Amino acid sequence: AQYPLTIFDNSFERSTFLPAGCQGKIDTDALAAALGRITGKWRVLAGRLQDSRLFFNLNDWGQTKTWQVTVPLPEDYRTHTFSTSDVPLSTYVTIPLGTSSENNSLTCWHVTHFPPREPGEVPYSCVGFARSHGIFDGIGAASVMRPLSAEMRGEEWDVPPPLSE
Repeated sequence: AQYPLTIFDNSFERSTFLPAGCQGKIDTDALAAALGRITGKWRVLAGRLQDSRLFFNLNDWGQTKTWQVTVPLPEDYRTHTFSTSDVPLSTYVTIPLGTSSENNSLTCWHVTHFPPREPGEVPYSCVGFARSHGIFDGIGAASVMRPLSAEMRGEEWDVPPPLSE
């Protein structure tokens, strides 16, 4: 199925937002497993944002801009990107990140752990959730975070209904 984005979505197609962290050290194995279960149940999260001009109108490259989310994808596609480290991501890559034409997943997650500053203090973990704002605005991001919280607590959750025209 292909879900075209609206004209409003096109204005945010490549902007990305990163929420953040919590007190304590997050169990990254449990988080990665929960993300795998979510994308296994809610397959649209395993889709890819694609420029439909690549498929339908190569001669009109500069004239018509249409983005779509294509699902389902082959089972061997990575349903999300997940990484973790004890140092900020900027240690490995130049910030801000540039645009990419790679076939990236719709959600990218990175956990950075920060040790206590002084003895007796607790460590912190920062969870980065990168996504296209054209697909997940604040409400859309919350619709991903609710199932993640439920999965981490071992609770049931319902997959949102498919989009309709």
